[in-house]
Amino acid sequence: MNKQAKLIIVALLLVNIMLLVTLYVGKPAQNQFNRPKELIIERLGFEEMQISDFEGLVVEHFTEVRKVQSEIRVYKQEINSDLLLENPEMNDSLNNLLSNCFKKMEELHFKHMRDIKDICNPEQKLIFNKMVPELGEIFGPRRFRKKR
Repeated sequence: MNKQAKLIIVALLLVNIMLLVTLYVGKPAQNQFNRPKELIIERLGFEEMQISDFEGLVVEHFTEVRKVQSEIRVYKQEINSDLLLENPEMNDSLNNLLSNCFKKMEELHFKHMRDIKDICNPEQKLIFNKMVPELGEIFGPRRFRKKR
């Protein structure tokens, strides 16, 4: 092997090593970000009874949300099945039903937040009120957030 080929091999090895190190170091730790449930409990300083009530609210909320998500899937399948027609058009009545599902979903989320606030004591309600601008980020789609 000539000298130039050896240099290329060494350079490629270094680039690969740097890439692997960057990927490994740049990856956030799994426990670095609190899930919304733990974050709410921690930030509001819930006591044992409040944690129990909160966990009940979470189970109830997820049950209701899953029902609506199931409806959304059904309506989307029906809407998409119209794509098999020769001249596919959007079914307005199905689209309205789908829109109503998304509205219902937002109403469920709002009710859930109101229920969380209701189990707070007066000091915790002040903390909750300060958290309101962050709720979209806390409960929004998971992405890599910087640790606070």
